[in-house]
Amino acid sequence: MIPQLLPGTERIATMHRRLARHVAKTMPLRIVALPVPLPAFTETIQWPALHNSDPASVWLRESC
Repeated sequence: MIPQLLPGTERIATMHRRLARHVAKTMPLRIVALPVPLPAFTETIQWPALHNSDPASVWLRESC
């Protein structure tokens, strides 16, 4: 939802480059490099025990 909040304002947003390029094809957005390095981060997933054997949940966890 962030890209839709930007046009016509002075707001800025940080997002994945691929997403920014995709959205910029249909919205008047300008893509610029970050002025400072972005620190590394770790992505994690969490799921309820009820889904431990759910095929879609298993696939997602195994593909990470």
